[in-house]
Amino acid sequence: MPSTRRRRSSKQEPEISSWNPRRSAGRREPPSVYDIYAPPAQQSPRSSGHQSPRFSKSDGPSYILHNIYAENNESAMLLDTRVKSLLPKELPKILREDAFTIKSAGRKGFGMFASLPVPVGGVILTERPAMLVPASLQLDPEYMSTKDMYSTLFNRLPPMHQTQLMNLSVGGSVIKQSDLFGAIMDVNGIEVKLHAPEIELSPHRGIFLKTSRCNHSCGPNAIWTWDTSSFSLTLVAVRAIRADEEITISYADVTLESPACDRQYHIRSRYGFDCLCEFCHRDPDATQRSDLARQALRQFWETIPSFEAWCLDTSAADDALISPHKHALHLIEQEGLASWYDCGRHVDAIAMCYGALQDTSMFRWWVRLVRDFRIYDQPKQAKVVAKWFQDPTTFPVWGWRKFQLHCNDEGA
Repeated sequence: MPSTRRRRSSKQEPEISSWNPRRSAGRREPPSVYDIYAPPAQQSPRSSGHQSPRFSKSDGPSYILHNIYAENNESAMLLDTRVKSLLPKELPKILREDAFTIKSAGRKGFGMFASLPVPVGGVILTERPAMLVPASLQLDPEYMSTKDMYSTLFNRLPPMHQTQLMNLSVGGSVIKQSDLFGAIMDVNGIEVKLHAPEIELSPHRGIFLKTSRCNHSCGPNAIWTWDTSSFSLTLVAVRAIRADEEITISYADVTLESPACDRQYHIRSRYGFDCLCEFCHRDPDATQRSDLARQALRQFWETIPSFEAWCLDTSAADDALISPHKHALHLIEQEGLASWYDCGRHVDAIAMCYGALQDTSMFRWWVRLVRDFRIYDQPKQAKVVAKWFQDPTTFPVWGWRKFQLHCNDEGA
């Protein structure tokens, strides 16, 4: 992303809390220490949590400022008090397998590059958010504005994190210094979900200082996953990445939009920069083929029969459902869309078809891929799939279509 390092304003931000863990008598507070933010008249720098402070209207939510300190990392957050109570009590150590460097990506500014080859499914990095806020805020400006909230969270970060955050991109926007932190969150924020008593309280936006260095691509070679229990994001390769190849992610769900000019318009209007990825800059013939491929993928599930209908339709060819899914996998690879979700659905369907046909060798070949797709984010399901590999007859729809074909032959 382009560098947007800016000189901080000499105007001092309003002092919301008088207590800062880095200035507290030279001692480091334990990981669970937090400030409760209350209206000025009620505010206590180190509250025990028995008050009911609010930053919104009287009938709105109560928010709390909270810092997490773990493994030399610090996260500054604004949380609804109901969400705060559901945070993990203890955070496990995160596996650090940083396999990247940050360097110039030409016209795109800085980017993340693989420092060594990364296989499909390989972990590129694991990190916790530097800053986290609810996706939907209901602050009461009488007590705290959005600008003050971001400024306060920024001041709660260690100097190194502040420097890294200030160097993140704000796209091509011309903004005021007072709006800088909000703009950084708007462009770089990643939506994650926390445990919450109500669904609408779950979505939050976080800034991840390393992952935010990944540039956008309409055919990304990596995706991120979020794990609430460890309070961490993991960046994983969805196709093999060569050493010194740029690591990219998709900023928005626009990868199947076609034509390419529509994707470029969406990225430009939302993030303020022109998409420079290889999938948006091809010769006219290749661009047309790409547009048609993405259109076919977008409409795929509307054009094929259901698995149940295929099983029962004995007049249909055995590969009537298998061939379209294999072709979709080919288009996904061609367009660089090999995300776990896209490929996984097609691989699942092909494995089910071979299971319904009672084709042991092909079923085992494809069900092994099904297991591989689940081994990272759905380990329990991966164990079940592994049992199907060992004994295909335990697969729930084993032989379904073959049975229908047999019944049809007997009836004839």
